[in-house]
Amino acid sequence: MARSDDKLARAAHIKRHTLGTSNEISLSVLDAARNKLDAGQERQGGSGRLPRPSFSLPRPSFGVPLPRKAPKEKSRAEGLHGRSSGSHGAWSARVAEQPGVRSSASTGLPVESFTGASGEISRRKRLRRVAAFAAAGVAVVAVVAAVGSAGAWWAARTQSQTQGAAQLQDAFAYLAEADESLAAFDESYNQVFGDGGLPSLRSAAPSRGALVAEPEDAQTADRLERLSLTPSPEAMEAASAALQASGVQVEMALSQLQDNDDREAASQVSASLTRKQEMLSAAGALQLSAAGAAAALSDAVQGWNALVEADELARSAVSALGGASEDQIRESSEQGSAAIVRFQEAQTLLAQAAQAYPVCSLDAVQDYVQLRLQALDQAQASNQALLDGDTEAAVEHNDRYNELDAQAAEDAQNLPTSMESHILQVFLDDAAAACQAYEQARVQAAASDAFIRDYLGTSQ
Repeated sequence: MARSDDKLARAAHIKRHTLGTSNEISLSVLDAARNKLDAGQERQGGSGRLPRPSFSLPRPSFGVPLPRKAPKEKSRAEGLHGRSSGSHGAWSARVAEQPGVRSSASTGLPVESFTGASGEISRRKRLRRVAAFAAAGVAVVAVVAAVGSAGAWWAARTQSQTQGAAQLQDAFAYLAEADESLAAFDESYNQVFGDGGLPSLRSAAPSRGALVAEPEDAQTADRLERLSLTPSPEAMEAASAALQASGVQVEMALSQLQDNDDREAASQVSASLTRKQEMLSAAGALQLSAAGAAAALSDAVQGWNALVEADELARSAVSALGGASEDQIRESSEQGSAAIVRFQEAQTLLAQAAQAYPVCSLDAVQDYVQLRLQALDQAQASNQALLDGDTEAAVEHNDRYNELDAQAAEDAQNLPTSMESHILQVFLDDAAAACQAYEQARVQAAASDAFIRDYLGTSQ
């Protein structure tokens, strides 16, 4: 009996502070079992073996709450003495009495506490899903924007390249239009300045001596005239305008082209048209100089030949005075008058030549003619004094003639031996700077044109 009591005591060793836990329920059951055992002992007179207590509990039906209170901080008195089970029932009753509050069947806690927690969890999950969807949406938008930007960039680049290529073709066309005029001028240039051209005639002038008439060289005049008119002034202006238009197109093309080969071709077009503008500028200067030389050449040669003829007549007039007879004096006067007329004609033609080609100075020739005219005037005055019987006046005029004639003979040493050679030399000297600029620009333009031909796949 003592052993049975000891086992029961050990089995019923329950902690005191078990309010709201499973030990609280077990303690109640064990108390009931012990009370039943004590009643049986009293009926049997305190003897006999105790029946083994059963610790199985009836399964609770659903909906019957097992009250449980949320743990809270206990006071010192409660920790020392514990709480009675009755306080738990009173708490459950108070919860059940509250209107609109439902308790959980398993814990006895208000349902609203679980519902609120569940709703908060659902809300947070929903927020996380929304955030995930938003992040995914932002990523998709970013990718689409990047793809769209790349596509827009590529489309803009393609459109820019297409426009630049079209503008480059226009630049080629304008450049080819200008080349037609430059090619025509280049042919004339080679005829004047190339092998067998005018430079080879520099040594064609006769040696210094008596004034000699010279024939007009139609070939030289024709070369100069052709150089001055080929191409025409209108064609030269059109070529200049074409080069300017080509420059505008190539500048726009360079701002649009994306392909490196196309950009290099555009750069070569720009270099070529720059050099060809220099060629046109030099060609314009050469044409102007050639036009002046061509216009002056004919008048200068004719004036020179008139001078030579007048000089011969003047010499003949002096020779006719050998006998100093009246007939001889009159014959000398007639030849002197003819000489004056020819000198005057020479003077007019030389003045026209000087005006047509101001670069070419004819002052020495014109001064010579002027002296010869003054000398002839004194010779004619001397002849008239002889016819009038005024010997003193005749001698005085004759002395003045001799002075002027001697001065003219001295100045004759400074005269050119050939008017054509003189004008040609002046033209070549005047054109030297323009020729150098033209040929230098032509070489540089040819290098750019070679690249352009290779780019276009053409041989010319």
